[in-house]
Amino acid sequence: MHADPRCADQVTEGARPLSATRIAASVVGVYAGLLGAAHGYFELRQGATVPGSIAINAIGAPCQPEAVAHACWPAMTLLPNLRVGGSLAILIGLAALAWATFFISRERRTPLLFALGLALLPVGGGFLPPIYAMMAAAAATQIDVAGRWWRVHLSDRALRWLAALWPSLFIVYFAWIAIQTFFSHALNRYLLAVGPIVIPVGLAALALSIISAFACDIQHTNGAQHYR
Repeated sequence: MHADPRCADQVTEGARPLSATRIAASVVGVYAGLLGAAHGYFELRQGATVPGSIAINAIGAPCQPEAVAHACWPAMTLLPNLRVGGSLAILIGLAALAWATFFISRERRTPLLFALGLALLPVGGGFLPPIYAMMAAAAATQIDVAGRWWRVHLSDRALRWLAALWPSLFIVYFAWIAIQTFFSHALNRYLLAVGPIVIPVGLAALALSIISAFACDIQHTNGAQHYR
């Protein structure tokens, strides 16, 4: 199988580069931590408010969930007030961010990122940050792995096609996140109209981009073996 040039060229640089999988896992993990901490920040601003149920909105009044595409960042909490939950969400989110930045490639360290992601859920860290953290932890299990499962279950053509998507699809996904964040007011009507499909389609695109990172690293490995 011929390596995609964007993956194989890394082999000739001399120094061992960061793998595509390592980059994908770390970036997604960092984003999970940031987003979880952001939920906590907005809950902290609501003070010692006692939630009426386990279902809450991280962004309080005057935000109206039905009027904005982000629905005031829905979340859940099992804690007695939003100040406590928000504080814990910030701490756990920052811990996940640090772990994804510095320790994600360490052997047997990915379960902690998975656990931190799960811990965000009951303290008001939102619903998406735990999903991102789990995706990052799952991706991290493939760091520096030869990709035997993917080689067996995907054809050479499929691996080449997937490798060609890296890093374009990954960049496009996070560019779209940035556009939604910084131009949310201007895009609000459009996002409300397509709201039900944005999240599942986005998560599917992110998952595909992570798999493309796996494929790129497989191409990289093939290139390294070719040059030996």
